[in-house]
Parts: sequence; C-alpha cells; structure tokens
Amino acid sequence: MSSIDLDCFNDESDRIKLPKKQETVDIHFEDISYTAVRRSFDFWRCEKKDILKNVNGDFQSRKLTGIIGPSGSGKTTLLDIVSGYRLRGVSGYVYVNGGQRNIKKLIKQSCYIMQDDKLQQLITVHEAMTFVSNVKLDVSVTRNEKQSKIAEILKNLSLSECHQTLTKNLSGGERKRLAIALELISNPPVLFLDEPTTGLDSKAARQCLEVLQNLAFEGRTVICTIHQPSALLLNMLHNIYVLSNGYCIYQGTVNNLLAYLSSNNFICPVYYNPVEYVIELCVLGSSDYTETLKDAIRNGKSQEWLDSPACWSNIPLNTLNLRAIQRNELENDFRYATSLRTQISHLLNRILVTSLRNQFLTRLRMSINISVGVVLGLFFRNIGKDAAQTSNNFNLLFFCLLFVMFNALTSKIITFPDDLPVIRREHFNRWYSLKAYFISTTLGDAPIQVISTTIFISLVYVLSGQPLDWWRIIMFLTIINLIALLFQDYGILVGTLLSVENGLIFGLFTISPWVMFSGFFLYYRDAEWYFQWLYDISVLRHGLEGLSIAVYGYGRRRLPCSKIFCYHISPKEFLQFVDIKECTSILGFNIDRYLINLVYILILFLVVKMTCYFVLRRKLRS
Repeated sequence: MSSIDLDCFNDESDRIKLPKKQETVDIHFEDISYTAVRRSFDFWRCEKKDILKNVNGDFQSRKLTGIIGPSGSGKTTLLDIVSGYRLRGVSGYVYVNGGQRNIKKLIKQSCYIMQDDKLQQLITVHEAMTFVSNVKLDVSVTRNEKQSKIAEILKNLSLSECHQTLTKNLSGGERKRLAIALELISNPPVLFLDEPTTGLDSKAARQCLEVLQNLAFEGRTVICTIHQPSALLLNMLHNIYVLSNGYCIYQGTVNNLLAYLSSNNFICPVYYNPVEYVIELCVLGSSDYTETLKDAIRNGKSQEWLDSPACWSNIPLNTLNLRAIQRNELENDFRYATSLRTQISHLLNRILVTSLRNQFLTRLRMSINISVGVVLGLFFRNIGKDAAQTSNNFNLLFFCLLFVMFNALTSKIITFPDDLPVIRREHFNRWYSLKAYFISTTLGDAPIQVISTTIFISLVYVLSGQPLDWWRIIMFLTIINLIALLFQDYGILVGTLLSVENGLIFGLFTISPWVMFSGFFLYYRDAEWYFQWLYDISVLRHGLEGLSIAVYGYGRRRLPCSKIFCYHISPKEFLQFVDIKECTSILGFNIDRYLINLVYILILFLVVKMTCYFVLRRKLRS
C-alpha cells in the first residue's frame, strides 16, 4: 500500500491544490440542547438523558476545528446537529454566515464523513471516484474533465499508487483519505468528520490531519470530533471545542488553552498534554470543575479565546430555528446534480460490477440452489406422474415454497443491515436520491433472485416428473418467483428496522403464522370459522394453491398408477381432497382461482415494496 512521506507537506508549494471556494462558510450556534429518549422493556416507560445542554459556539472558515471531550460528552451529537444529520428532539438555533443562509443550503454545500467509513468493498479506488463524479458533477462536465479532477485529488491525497486497489484491501489510513477524496469531488466548502483518526496508528492519524489541515487552509470550514488527541495531533488543530457532561467548557485556539486554564486557577503540569489534563479534571475531578469552566466560557458564548472572533450582534431574522424545521422541508428543496435516469444508470452499473466480483457469494448462492435442487429432485424422482405419490408430490410443492421463501428472506436479513450505513452516508451527502437507489436495487437484485430460483425449480420440476406442458411451467415459475421477490423485499424491510440477530428472530417469527395457515397442515374446511380469515390472507396458502393448480388443474389427464390401487388417480379429485378449488364464484361470475392467487401475491408484493420504500425513507431521515 502507498504511504505518505511526512515531510511532503513541509513546503508551502506542496499543499493540496484544490480549487478554492469563492465563498467561505462560518457557523454559529446558540442554546443547542438534545435529550435522548430510550424505551425500556416496559413500553409505557422511557428513560431520558440530556446529551447537550444549551451549548453555544462558533466554527470558523479556514480553520481546522476539533470537538474534544470524554466519552458520552456529546461530541458526535453536536456534529450531527450542526451538520443537519440529526434534527429530531433538538432545540436551539444555528446561524450560517450571519443568517444569510439556512440549513437547506448548508446541507447542500457540506459533506459528512462518518466514523465507520463504510465503503463499497468490491470496487477499486478509481471506480469509486468515477462513480461519485458521474452522479455528483453536472452533466456539462466532460469525461476528460472528470478524470483530470479525479487524478488531481488522488495525487494530492497520496492515493494514486493504489487507484486500482479494491477498497476492501486498503489500509485504515487510505480508507479515511478515500472517504475524504470521494466528497472532494463536488468541492464542498464545509466538511464534517466524526473521529477521523479513530483506529489509526500515530503516523496514519498525522497524515489524515495533514490532509484536513490543508483543506482548511484552502478556505474550507473543517470540523471533526477527536476523542483524546495526542500532543502531536493537538498542535495540528487550529481551534478546539471542549465538551464535558453536555456543557462547553472551552472554545478557542490550542495555544490559548493553557492561559484559559490558568485564569481559572487550574495549572497544567509541565510536559503534560493540556487536553488530557482538562478531560481528567472533568472525569476524575469534582463536578464543580466542570461548572467552573462552563461558567468561565459562558457555555460557549465567550469568544475571547478565539483568534478572530466573529461578530454576531446583528443577526438577520431569517435564521434557522431547530425547533420548527422538519426534515420533509429539506427534501422538498433538494436538487441533485444529475437526473434520476443518470443516477439509476450508474447505480445499476455499480451493482453489476460488485455482483460479478462477489464470486464467493454468487457461487455459494448458485451452488446451494443447484445442489438442493438436484438432491430434492432425485429424492422425489418421478413422483409427479405417479398417482400413488400425489400426497408426497403435494409435500414437495410445499417444501419448494418454503425453501424459496426462507432463502430469499434470510439472505436479505443478513446482508442488508451492512449496506444501510453506506446508503445513509451516500444519500445524506446527496450522491443520489432514495428513489434512484430503490429503483436500481430492485432492477439489479430481481434478476439474480429470479435466475437462482428458476435454476432450483427447473431441476426439481424436471427430476420429480412434473408435467412438461410449457404453459404449466410458466404458471409454476411465475408463482414461485413472485413469492421469492415478495420475501426478498420483506427481508429488506426487516433488515432496515432491525439488526441481523434480531431480524432473523423477528423475520422467522412473523412468517410462522402464514406457514401454519397455509392449508398444508390443516385444510381450510377443517379449520374453525374464526380462523378461516387467516387462511384467506395467508400468502403461503395462495402460493401453494397456485402451484397445485398449475400442476394438477386445467383438465390434466388421469395419472398412471404404479400400485394395485391408487386413491388419487384423478388430478381434479385430488385438488378437491386437499381443499383447493379451480374456480371461485364472485358476484355470480366464475373466476379462475389461479388468477386470484396470482393477483393477490402481486398486490401483496407491491404493498411490501412500497412499505419498504417508506420505511427506508423514514429510517434515513431519523
């Protein structure tokens, strides 16, 4: 992997030559408070904790500002609020350039690089940069201009040597720099970073702050949270904002910190990291120490320890009140650099590339379907055309239904929670709209699911001796693939709401009633009347009926019997035996029961699809 020479930034001419923004952004905030609400196991009770308590402060342009404090002090929460990433449960005011801007523009002109720098694992550095340039830069920018900009950014962030390396093979420092490089494509004037040095060794951490230092030098406002910086990293920051127990206990330059402590009768020992000293005062010392420092800095209102304090005495009235703003107001004002069609096109291309490169998962998926299909087909060999085996064949149809359902459901419950942080980061930073992501994911995942399901069913269908009429095969595949797509979307829905462990438990628990009321274990006619409505809405009952009608319905001829006597020689009589009707009378009209089953599954598929979209949208907004 490539490494950065620590002396390469010593020369002023070697600073990052990125286009300077003509307009700088200064951020000021007042009385920011946030209370976290946590539900207990008793759903009517909740626990509340004040994370931020009426803090104030300034984040200046051309300065690298570090938000510092012990664990639980509210560093990430403050960064989330100021960036616009967190809006619910927040009170207070945020001003941008004295109020001439609102948070809608701030969100558009900033980027948020999160602590868990989740990246697409199976694309190269250059492919990742190309994707971002295609979706974030205007269509008027030519391909050569995009590639020139990519080459310049990669060179300045010392990523040129690994431009053909898959992101999963990058070192921790290279991943951090790549996360920054991806956002620099659109050259935002404001960068928010949540603990960019976490998990890095001292050399990589210094390299990362060198990059941020130079970005701030070019005119940007760079704000990052740092848990407990070393003396070396501390001296690389311009300003620091120190939090303790939800209060601001210092804001100002690094050089003024010792003087500030001395003015409040706190003498930092010689050769001692002043930040560590402040944190130890707050964590190990008396709570009165926090109160003393909070009052001295007036909870962030004092600007005397900043080099160039801003003037906020005459703030216009069109400032942002966090108590009133709603996330949907922001959505209505969002504009993406590229069209929906362009976003879908590039997202589909990325899905195709990652699918082709994920050979292990693709081969595993196909091998499972092929091996299970072959074993199942051989185990039930030729029973589909034997009247003595109709009951066993009915069992086979139900097993196929269950296998496809569980396969589609669990695959998404396991994989989608890992994709959610990537979607959240890319969507928040306006790479693409949620609509574009949802459409492209639907178009990209559906063929893979249909192909794997079709391979499995084809093997079972032929080896088990089912009727080979082409129209029966199409009817069978239509029902079974709709079931697969339906439960694939249900897996995405569960994966959006819950973790992998909880999702597996919840997902299997919620489909258990539909298995029980599928009509396989207890026929509809034998169930109590107050349970029969559950049969009517069970998707597995409709799926089993559809498969059974496709195999035994529509006047199929009598089956040959391999024994002296066979009870179910007539396919029509067998359907009656398992309580499956070929036609249903509705308002005096006889309607094909297969068609009713197909329409019901299709409607439920669309309902789950739309529910999944709105739940995902709400999840990304929360």
